[in-house]
Amino acid sequence: MTALGQSISRPAGKRDWAGLIGVAGSALTLLITLPKVTEAGGFGLFVNDVLAHGWTLVLLTLAAGTVRTLTLPTFLKTGFAGFFAAFGLAILVGRPTMNRLERMPQLGDVVVMPVVEEILKMLPVLLVAGFALRKKDVRLSVADIMLLGAWSGAGFALHENALFGRGGMDLGAAPPLSLLVPSALPIHTQAGSMLAGGHLLWTTLIALGFGITMLYRKGRFTWLALPVTAAVALGEHAICNAYSDASVRTPAKVAHVLLLGGWASLLLLVAGGIYIYLEWRLISRKRLPAARIPQWILPSAAERARRGQLLGFWQVGVHAFKKTGATA
Repeated sequence: MTALGQSISRPAGKRDWAGLIGVAGSALTLLITLPKVTEAGGFGLFVNDVLAHGWTLVLLTLAAGTVRTLTLPTFLKTGFAGFFAAFGLAILVGRPTMNRLERMPQLGDVVVMPVVEEILKMLPVLLVAGFALRKKDVRLSVADIMLLGAWSGAGFALHENALFGRGGMDLGAAPPLSLLVPSALPIHTQAGSMLAGGHLLWTTLIALGFGITMLYRKGRFTWLALPVTAAVALGEHAICNAYSDASVRTPAKVAHVLLLGGWASLLLLVAGGIYIYLEWRLISRKRLPAARIPQWILPSAAERARRGQLLGFWQVGVHAFKKTGATA
């Protein structure tokens, strides 16, 4: 995953050839391993699941287009890191952990594995953000961090769903959320019902909280963003795992009510969108002349550098979102 960190430190005008080669190599590896990975559910189900997660990734990437400072290859590499590295580490850590907890499988399924998986899915995000936070003049946006989480979570989810023969796309399962996240499916069991947002939604939420807390540390209440979003994502993840076992009915139902049956994550993402809007208001000033391809679809290197410099000044040079009248 070293190439992920190198992407953020590359000069703005230099093409990321190493990143493109890395993406091509990962795609080739995926094609080679696909027959084995999709044995449980078949290739058709995998394609359907790719469409479901891809739909959300495209919508999020376009919606955040006015504040993105990272390139598409960086997001693709993060997705492959979630698919191969994060999931592989989850298997490597999860199997011996569950073996140790064989007498207490609920503890492993409901508490340990959600924590392990969410941490591992955030590793590619932390790697890229770590390089960015070392700089003062050029910084990432909250939307960048959020999108990295979305791509990593989607990669992880695709591998897990393919391996266990599940997943798919349903635009009418839980409207209006399913129109944006068709991979989010309701779970109905004897223990209760829960809207399973899935790895994409949970990691996106944690990454959003991490971005707000780390990039805008000078804000009065921004330190709360990460613990709140992590608690909601981990809670929903744990409940979804718990609903596979009716013996944990009471705690699951209590948490179910507190987390609004799985809708709390969506509400927090909408609230977090305020930060993305404020960042857009900031960097919408002093825009470069329009390019042949709209900058919100495919921002040029110069435009991305301009955004990063303004964000660096705003995040480090002044109080978070406090208008001082100063100029970058």
